[in-house]
Amino acid sequence: MTQLSLKSTGLDIVRGYERATYQVVAPLFCPWHNRWGEPVYRLSQAFEANPFTIHASSTSGSPVIVDAEGRFFGFGNPTPEAGCLFRYDGQGTLEIDVPAGQTLYVGEAGYGDDSWRAYNSCVLAGHGPAPLEEFPAHWADMEYCTWVEQKRLCQGAAPQSILNDAFLDQYIKRISELGLPPGKLTIDHGWQSGDEDYGDWLPCGQKFRDFPGTLARVADQGFTPGLWMAPVWIHPRSALARKYPELLGPQIAPSNEDSPITGPTWNYLKACPQAEDALREVFARFHAWGVRKFKFDMIYARKDEMRKLHAMIYRAVKSVSPEIEVEIHQPDIFFAAYGDAIRTNDVLCNTHYRWRELTADHLEVCEKSAPGRIINLDHIGGNDPAVTSEDFLAHLDFYRRVPGYPVVSLLGGNLDSRCYEELRELCHEHVRAPNAVSRFYQTPQARV
Repeated sequence: MTQLSLKSTGLDIVRGYERATYQVVAPLFCPWHNRWGEPVYRLSQAFEANPFTIHASSTSGSPVIVDAEGRFFGFGNPTPEAGCLFRYDGQGTLEIDVPAGQTLYVGEAGYGDDSWRAYNSCVLAGHGPAPLEEFPAHWADMEYCTWVEQKRLCQGAAPQSILNDAFLDQYIKRISELGLPPGKLTIDHGWQSGDEDYGDWLPCGQKFRDFPGTLARVADQGFTPGLWMAPVWIHPRSALARKYPELLGPQIAPSNEDSPITGPTWNYLKACPQAEDALREVFARFHAWGVRKFKFDMIYARKDEMRKLHAMIYRAVKSVSPEIEVEIHQPDIFFAAYGDAIRTNDVLCNTHYRWRELTADHLEVCEKSAPGRIINLDHIGGNDPAVTSEDFLAHLDFYRRVPGYPVVSLLGGNLDSRCYEELRELCHEHVRAPNAVSRFYQTPQARV
């Protein structure tokens, strides 16, 4: 059992303790503790949790805790995951189980963000990946995503049901009418053949008679084609599952009340070489057709299981082309190697949710838990197409002067002219001076 001091970082390192005990002040900021639609990252009541194996139904960040006075505690290795435990008694005592082979970084001086930055630098130096410095230009471009506009126009039907060539043509026309700059354009859920296509990922011939031609038309109008996908979902009646039933993993239920999926109809893919080969073929097909960005979605499960799936997906994409942008929705520093852009995740801007708190939390969790990665500022105005102009503008204000690229989805509805004026200003400012990468890390230096 050893406890080492890193004077240059203000952190101590704990290795090999069965249990370390600290006095802390609540609330405790726990970026890994998550629940869809709720700001639950600050805890004052007693809890016990393994941040590596917790279920993630929403944005789940790095395995660290920061108390109300800036004391910092963070696990420093991606493995072992089993046996890592935060245990808080609700009365000021935090116990941390550090199994053999794991490392705990501790900053008891109350430096807060400085300690977290130093921790990020140490973890990146030891485990990677290197922070992004040079990358394809389109990775930092602003983005348009069709999803919320699909929800606005579906008139009670499933949002995915109305996505087709005519919808896309009108969407692009509306972008031009609003005076918004070009960027990436991600075609969201609904382009595929149907529920049973999960695993095969074939475009719907009735909606898109020539999907490669659709993607080419998007590119010809100045946009970089992107595509939504839930790549680790597989339907038992898909051609892939019928051919290789051994690839069926655990059954999936809807992750949250806003999920476009209803009923436990799908399974997760098993993380294995055969599944990776099948995904590589899918990604190669769409890359050949012009897709340069994938928005990966609906990977909500135990984090240790998710990390294996993310690793498999990322390897498969990058073996096709390292220039394809991969967007994921988990900002944990140990997921950073498997995503180029980290999505802040959406909120519903209405009176039923504490969306202002949640938006601020998502931004903080993503910037601090995904150092050196691009931040995707998901859905300006949130994911509710009935958002009021006042709430749209309030949500947009959160995205000013923060790292990340803006994502625009809603192009109509209840919004007044102020919304479009402010949206144009934000988007054109990003084009003039992009600031897409989280720089929440530092080269450890001696504290004076």
